[in-house]
Amino acid sequence: GLGKASMATSAFARVDCASFNDPHARSLALTTFVLIEMLNALNAISEDESLLSVPPWANKWLLAAVCAGVLQQALILSLPPIAALFEVAPLSPSEWAVAASLSMPVVLIDEAFKWRRRRTRTERAKSDTGTNMHPHKP
Repeated sequence: GLGKASMATSAFARVDCASFNDPHARSLALTTFVLIEMLNALNAISEDESLLSVPPWANKWLLAAVCAGVLQQALILSLPPIAALFEVAPLSPSEWAVAASLSMPVVLIDEAFKWRRRRTRTERAKSDTGTNMHPHKP
């Protein structure tokens, strides 16, 4: 209880929290989260099928919405009055690349889950039809 709370407090006492007030750091973090959510939306095109077999352009409305979301994020960061309202700052192309690279693992993780679901479904189908059973020897 109280001992754990004081240990956590003392551990965070050494953390420099100034970065939480830095609009640039906030912009990079927020952009990373936005890109993660946009990629999650694309992953949701199919619950089980890979993005390689059901590509993003299979749902043009979703693809348009994802593009609009990324464009909106870019506009929020780039237009000074809106950036001031959200307390964010513009990102350089290399910082956008960093945000994109930090976001990409969500696609790989979801693809791994989809692969596992497909594999499990196939194994269950085989066992239900008896193709996975071996005849007993007398």
